[in-house]
Amino acid sequence: MIVGQVTTYISSVEEAGSELAKLLEDVEFVEKITGRKVFMAILAVENAPEDIAKLLESECEKRGIKFTPGKLIPKLPTY
Repeated sequence: MIVGQVTTYISSVEEAGSELAKLLEDVEFVEKITGRKVFMAILAVENAPEDIAKLLESECEKRGIKFTPGKLIPKLPTY
């Protein structure tokens, strides 16, 4: 089985953590209801600042999750 989470934009560390947590919850749920181990978990993000994408890549690698980034965008200044 493969479980995936797709989102269009992540702009902060908090949002990145939230999306990763949702994916891990989905994996746990699927394994619980099916009694089978998930073969692959995938997190796909359409747009993300480079620093957030690097963070997600690192966190996903630690957890055995395939990270698929879309377009990397420069960090927008906050005023």
